[in-house]
Amino acid sequence: MARKQNWPRKNRKPRPFANAGTRRPPADRRAERAMRRRRARISGNADLASALAAYYRVAQLMAGATGVSFSDIVSRATPGTMRRRKTRIARDCALYLTVTAIGIPASRLARALGRPRQRVCAACSRMEDARDRQSVEALLSRLEAVLT
Repeated sequence: MARKQNWPRKNRKPRPFANAGTRRPPADRRAERAMRRRRARISGNADLASALAAYYRVAQLMAGATGVSFSDIVSRATPGTMRRRKTRIARDCALYLTVTAIGIPASRLARALGRPRQRVCAACSRMEDARDRQSVEALLSRLEAVLT
């Protein structure tokens, strides 16, 4: 005896997504919420707090040097911001300078940001390869001089 097939049911309206009709908050508010969550997570750990403070300091310098907003640099990579090349380069430069110029270990910085260590290491290797370009080298050397 063949079983009756239950799916797909006919004459049934598709269910809307769980967040259908809701608006996403602007990027600045999303970045502020993310920073609050990070601060709450690392409030008891001084090493992670110092790594996050160093990253924010470098990100502010990078925002001033490149013209990319601070919230785009420090926020998690949403599909619209990660695809912008200028934002990705600014974010990678901030991670690279935090690791190399300030001396924060990549694993500690990754834990403070809530990202995998491989992502921080990949950003550092991308910037090491990008130093062959004269414009990137000039930007990084100028910011390294400010940080040291």
